Amino acid sequence: MKDYIEEVGDVLQNGGDVIFYTVGSGTFENIRELKQKFSLLPTAVCDGDIGKQGRTYKGLEGLLVISPQAALRDYPNGRFFITSLDYRFEIIGYLTVQCGIEPERIINYVPVEKVKTCSFLQKALIYDRTGDMRFCWRNPCPRVLAGNGLNTKELLCLRNELIETIRNGQTPPHAACAECTQICEAFYPKIPQSWSVNYFCQSVCNYKCSYCTVPHAVQPDFDAGRHTLGDVIRACKQEEMLSDSYSVILSTGGEPLLHPKRKEFYDAFDGAELVINTNGSIYDTDLAELMNHEKVLLLISVDSGTPQTYSRVKGVGMSALENVKKNLSAYAKASVGIVALKYLFVPGVNDNQEDIDGFIKLCEEVNAMFVVVSVDYFSVNNITEHMQDMILRLNTELSERDILCVPYTAWETTEYNKIMRALVK
Repeated sequence: MKDYIEEVGDVLQNGGDVIFYTVGSGTFENIRELKQKFSLLPTAVCDGDIGKQGRTYKGLEGLLVISPQAALRDYPNGRFFITSLDYRFEIIGYLTVQCGIEPERIINYVPVEKVKTCSFLQKALIYDRTGDMRFCWRNPCPRVLAGNGLNTKELLCLRNELIETIRNGQTPPHAACAECTQICEAFYPKIPQSWSVNYFCQSVCNYKCSYCTVPHAVQPDFDAGRHTLGDVIRACKQEEMLSDSYSVILSTGGEPLLHPKRKEFYDAFDGAELVINTNGSIYDTDLAELMNHEKVLLLISVDSGTPQTYSRVKGVGMSALENVKKNLSAYAKASVGIVALKYLFVPGVNDNQEDIDGFIKLCEEVNAMFVVVSVDYFSVNNITEHMQDMILRLNTELSERDILCVPYTAWETTEYNKIMRALVK
């Protein structure tokens, strides 16, 4: 993988300007790495979201967010580094096509084109709990079955066939593709390459969360006969299916820090970001060391602000929250990796002011870089007015403390996504 931070540091050391484009986890991680390697900060940070402009956030080291227009005006010879993997290609299209800047001014530039396609086909590779390989979380969706082995050649052919079908103005003949909102026109690389590997690391779990969608994760041997993360990455690279910067997401299916082969996950990672979804109950010294030199996003779903509610939501004893606080504080001391918390609203359980106040206090105590807000999967079609008020209050109070708050919008429910984007910004 190309080390873009080395190029960023070189430009800055030679008196040039570098603007980090977008505010998010990638921005915070890259600023930390730049500071660690070069004792430097970017010249500026810009974002197209009006609500973020003129503000600073934890992780920006005091830099104020400016608009892309201001960045172009104030730094006419400046170079851009796009810190978001998800929006990288859309931003490249905006800068080069709409603003007319030269590709050489974008440090992590790749040629893009505006086409109608499926965003999941373009960005995601998923190795799921069954060993199937696919691009989309929706069911039933196109996939290469586990019985065919780690057949990335077949997966590549399937992806290219589906992309071509959509380009020809047709909908793929799969039930999950009909009227899917992910099929739309946007900027994507001219040569399709995925920028996330979602690896379902099936494991046991020491919690019994009330909202769990995979409660069978308490069984110990689901990983038997499956391919390792290293196998999956090597096979995808062999077919040139991964972009020059890609993230690895250890997806939920138990507690990944209880997985007996978790060290192999860390060793196999060589991408732009490693995302680990965890309950935070375990302090892993190997992970802590990895966070000192790699871009690791530790995403912990806390979902409460009081020991009583934590116990009720998580199915553990009331002392467990204090242990999680201790672990999060330790992880947050990492030099490069960052800690982010998640608040998943459960109707009638944690949608109250006391829990929100306690959660905000926890964010400050453990130096959380940002917060992801979501709703219980089983309640996404029934978000009450009261819950909306609580979500808005959480967002407002975090914003007042310069903590970035982002909505989780992957449930594939159009109305849910619309509500969350309106409340959390």
